[in-house]
Amino acid sequence: MTEGEGSPFSALGGADFDGRLSLTPLLDAQIAWIVGGPLKLKDAAADGAGRRICVYAVADGEVERVGDGGPTVSAGPGDVLVCRGNPNAELRSSGPVRLAAAVFPERLVLGRIVRPGALKAQAANRSRSLATRLLHDLLTGLATAAGASPRPGVTLEVLTAATVMMLDDGAIAPQDAPSQGASRLAAIHEHLRLFYPDPRLTPAKTADALQISVRYLHKLMIQSGRSFREELTRLRLEACRAALSDPFRQGETIAEIAFSAGFNDLSQFNRHFRAAFGVTPSRARTDAIGLLDNASGALAVRPKAAHRPAGRPPETVQ
Repeated sequence: MTEGEGSPFSALGGADFDGRLSLTPLLDAQIAWIVGGPLKLKDAAADGAGRRICVYAVADGEVERVGDGGPTVSAGPGDVLVCRGNPNAELRSSGPVRLAAAVFPERLVLGRIVRPGALKAQAANRSRSLATRLLHDLLTGLATAAGASPRPGVTLEVLTAATVMMLDDGAIAPQDAPSQGASRLAAIHEHLRLFYPDPRLTPAKTADALQISVRYLHKLMIQSGRSFREELTRLRLEACRAALSDPFRQGETIAEIAFSAGFNDLSQFNRHFRAAFGVTPSRARTDAIGLLDNASGALAVRPKAAHRPAGRPPETVQ
C-alpha cells in the first residue's frame, strides 16, 4: 500500500497488510497514527528541506527497525524509538500494532543535543525517564486527537524538545546500570529543560529540588562540558530561536518571546543571541519566516498581537 503525495512514508504494509494510516500535518512535520499489521513501513526519501527525524511511540504490539547500518532496534508497548530518516531502512512488525509516528526536519533537533552520537537509532521505555514518558504520551495524544493542534508552532516545539530530552537522557544514562553521577546529571538536565522559562531558576533551587548539594551540581555540570548558567542560557536561546521562526507567534514582540523563555534583561538577551547565532533576533525572525514562506508558500493569515505579559512594558529589541 503506497501513500499519496506529502506522506513521510514511501510505502506502508505489503500484500498482507490489514489496517489504516491517519496523517495530520503540523507545520513542516507530519503526525501519523498507524493501526494494523503485519507492517513494513519505509521512509520517504529526503527532499530539499534536508534529512528528517522519525519518532515512533508504540501503544500495542512489537516493532523493529532494520537497515539503518547498525544492529536491529526493537520496541514494544510503552517504548519510544527515535532514528534518522533513511529510505533504505524499514520498520517491521510480524503482527498487528498500534503506534504513533512523528516525522520532522532534523534541523529542529541538531545543535540542541548535548551528547555526540545521540542520533543513533535507539529505543527507550517510558518507565525509564520522565522525558520518555512525556514524549510517548504527547505523541500518542497528538496522533489520536481529532483535528490539528490549535497552536501548531508551540506543539511542534514541545514535541522536538521532548525528543531532544529523550535522546540526551539516552546518551547520558545508558540502559545498563548508570552510575550515580550519570543519573544525577541526567536529572539536572531534565530539570533544566522543564523549568528553564522560570526567570528565578538558580543552581540552589535546582539542587534543592533534586536533593543534592550546590557544589555537587556545579561539579557534575562542569564535567558535562557546560556550566549550569551556560546550559540554562543555551536552552533559553534555543527556545527563543524556535519561537522567532514560528509563524503562529508572529503576533508576539521579540521582547515578549525573550521574557517567556526566562530572560529578564533585554540587552543581555541581545548580546547572548548574537554571540550564539551570529545575527540579531529581528534578523533571525526575518530570515526564518522568509525561508518558511519560500518553502510552503506565503502564509495567508497570521494571528494578531497576543496580550502582553502583565507588568511588561513594550520594548524594542534589535
